[in-house]
Order: sequence, then C-alpha cells, then structure tokens
Amino acid sequence: MIPYYMGYIYYFLENNPAQSARYYKIASAHSDGTPEFARTMYAIMSGKSGDREKSAYLFLSLALGDDPSSECSQAVNEIKMLLGRYSFGELTKNAAYLKALNESFQVIAKNTLEKQGQSTTEENITSNTCLSSLGKVVREHNLAYIETGDKTYKEQYGTSAKNAQILKDAGFIDYLPRDFQRNGSDNFEVIYFYNDKTKSWDYRRGAY
Repeated sequence: MIPYYMGYIYYFLENNPAQSARYYKIASAHSDGTPEFARTMYAIMSGKSGDREKSAYLFLSLALGDDPSSECSQAVNEIKMLLGRYSFGELTKNAAYLKALNESFQVIAKNTLEKQGQSTTEENITSNTCLSSLGKVVREHNLAYIETGDKTYKEQYGTSAKNAQILKDAGFIDYLPRDFQRNGSDNFEVIYFYNDKTKSWDYRRGAY
C-alpha cells in the first residue's frame, strides 16, 4: 500500500505524473493487499507523463479481461494486431486512421450498451471494463496525434497551443477528435487541452 499512496501523492499533490507512474507500477506488481485500481492508475499516469504508447498497451491489456467474444474485445485484438504490423508512431500520425478508430469506438460503445438497455454516457461506459479501457486507448492515440501537431505549432510560436481546437483551426492537425459522450444539462464533452501544471497534453470535460 505504501507505493500505492506514494503514487497518489506524487500526482495529486506534487503534479509529477512520471514519478507517480513509477510508484503505481511497483504497486501493481503485488497482488496481496494492493487495490486492483493500481493497474489502472499505472496506465493513466504513464499517459499523463507523456508515454502514450505504454499507456495504450497497458489499457489494451486491461480491456482483455472482458468476454473475449464481445465486440469490444474483438476490437481490442484488432488494434493489437495493427500495432504489431505498424508502429504506434506511424498510426498516430495518420488522421484517417484516427478518425476511423474514434468512429469505430462510438459504434462499439453504442451497440454494447444498447444490448444492456443503456445510453452512451460516460458513466455507463466507465462501468464497463472493456469499453472504459478501450476508450482510454483511443484517447491516448488522440493525444499522441495532437502532440505531433503541437510540436510544429510550438516550433513556430514558441509555446504550446491551449487546446486541440486551436491546432485544428490553425491547420496544424487535419482531424479534431471529438468525444461523443454527453453528461448532464451542460452537454459538455471530453476536450483535449495543454495542462500547464504537468506541462503535457491531457483531457477533461468541458467545451472548446
């Protein structure tokens, strides 16, 4: 439990996701007395510290705990096959691939939840292990794509863009990933923005 709590402290109090990921990795290696959520936090912190590829692979492994015959699990295996054929860097520079990936996830989430009599809200997706993990795989792909565009933006303007909409409007990315989930009367979505505290790209609920 000590590395588990250290992981919490380093991210939520120290704004140091890289060090947090190291502690969550240690915690996730132990099965006795350590919360199962440690594996999820290790995947999340890997992404927040900038290692998008590791985060995507970790979430893919978490998603495979679901029914292997489900539409979601099949999609996970297809992504793993693509990552075996092409590098993560190649795939996340391809706007057409990103668009197809996001649209596929939307269809899979809708089909899966409709069978359970549920709508595609963030709460319902989060409660489904495979869908929740697959959604985070998609977001790590999106963030890697956005970061590539922001690198060029930063070379030109000397600073990162505040959000992905700015990159799209300025022509630094060809595709703006849009999250289809909606919660509450505010109709907020998940938006991608540059986090000044952690000095990295992240996502949160809001509006562009």
